[in-house]
Parts: sequence; C-alpha cells; structure tokens
Amino acid sequence: MHKFTAAATAALALGSGLALAPAASAGAAVPAPRSVVASSVRAGGALTAGGTAPACIHRTVTQPTPEYQHVFLYNTCGKTMHVKVIVNYWRDTSCVKIKNRHQKVFTLNFGTYRKTVVC
Repeated sequence: MHKFTAAATAALALGSGLALAPAASAGAAVPAPRSVVASSVRAGGALTAGGTAPACIHRTVTQPTPEYQHVFLYNTCGKTMHVKVIVNYWRDTSCVKIKNRHQKVFTLNFGTYRKTVVC
C-alpha cells in the first residue's frame, strides 16, 4: 500500500503542475555575444579566427603627424601567424602572413588603430 500511495502522490503532483522544470530548460544555453565568441580559445590552445592576436605579436603604434599612423607588428610566436589590423572609422587591413621573427608595417592614412586580430 505504501508504494501505491507514493506513486499516487507523485502522479497528483505532476498532474497539478507542481513538478519542477527539467534542468535543461531551467539553465538553457544562451549563445555568447559575437565579441566573446570571436576572442575564444580552442581546446588545443589555438586562437579562433577573429580573436585578438596573442601577446607574441608585438604592436607599436606611432603617429608622426596628425594625418596618419604607423602600426608595427613583430612576430615572436615561434611560427608564422596570420593577422590583420582593425581600424576605427575606416576599412580594416587585409589578412597578412608574418613569419616568425619578422615585422610588418602598416600606414593608416585614414581612421585610427583599434586592435590586432588573428585571421
């Protein structure tokens, strides 16, 4: 009789809407904002495309005159890296390949330097 009572109580609770929502719907996954996804790291430690370039890509930005900026990128990552410069108020640079221990210089005639990303 005890088993029947427990089953009947459970059925009554379920039928009356007192049951809890399943765990999956209570904490449903919400997609991350685009900026968070863009800078995520893969399980193997490699940056995903579009994420901020790692610290081994050294950046130096100079502004010799108010009309333009120079962006110097130097690669010490131990491997060839593909990067591009994100520019405020203008088009971003194209994706370029920088070999290990090599430098690439960009001259920004329009816009201002924002950040460097992998591509």
